[in-house]
Amino acid sequence: MRLALSVGLLLLLAACGREMADLESYIADVKERPAGKLPPIPEIAPYEPAPYVVGELRDPFVPNEIFNPEESVEPDTPTDGPRPVAGREKEPLEAFPLDSLRMVGSLRIAGVRYALVRSSEPFIYRVRVGDYIGQNHGQVQSVNDAGMVLKELFADGAGRWVERETVLSLTNTAAVGTK
Repeated sequence: MRLALSVGLLLLLAACGREMADLESYIADVKERPAGKLPPIPEIAPYEPAPYVVGELRDPFVPNEIFNPEESVEPDTPTDGPRPVAGREKEPLEAFPLDSLRMVGSLRIAGVRYALVRSSEPFIYRVRVGDYIGQNHGQVQSVNDAGMVLKELFADGAGRWVERETVLSLTNTAAVGTK
């Protein structure tokens, strides 16, 4: 057994030690070839900082009432602008951020059009014109087969409210899938 193992090991070593003259000559040929020229490094223009000139513009980091006190509105002062309805009981979908809600369909019951909205819980709610959804006092203005239009209210930091129209489009449920 020992003899057979020794003979096998010698044959293996002999196979590894064969001539590599052809490989060595190829490597020598490659090393003798002249090196190609590299293109010159492009010249980089030196950095020139651009001056920041604000002129008459309002500083975005200073609240409006500090920069323009004459435009400031006291928060307790009633204004002609939009305001959230005081004392209104919150609806279930007002607990969710608007980006976590998906419109997955619509239906009509007794002539009233409803949007079917899936929350992250996941439950599906019926929503109609006049209902509130989202965390920014979003009131549904219209519902159709393609989506629904909301009017949201955002505080501007100076005691005023800004109205913004948002569209919640019908989600392709086949592409989104269910969880």
